[in-house]
Amino acid sequence: FVHFLVDAGARVEIPAMPAPQSAIGSAEEAVSLSLDWEQTVTQQIYDLVEIARGDRNYIALRFLDWFVTEQLEELT
Repeated sequence: FVHFLVDAGARVEIPAMPAPQSAIGSAEEAVSLSLDWEQTVTQQIYDLVEIARGDRNYIALRFLDWFVTEQLEELT
């Protein structure tokens, strides 16, 4: 994403991120947390697709297609 944005001439700021959860009680919890995260990421990508579509930014849409396909693999 950063490389794409820089190539497109955008100003990139990467915000601080909180530390990941380090204590997980069970395998089921780990799987549940992972699935929840993948669903969140998928929604974020879909939101970016909608912004690109609204802006008629076809270059960004093509770029995002790869991520949409990857998320399908992650969620199935």
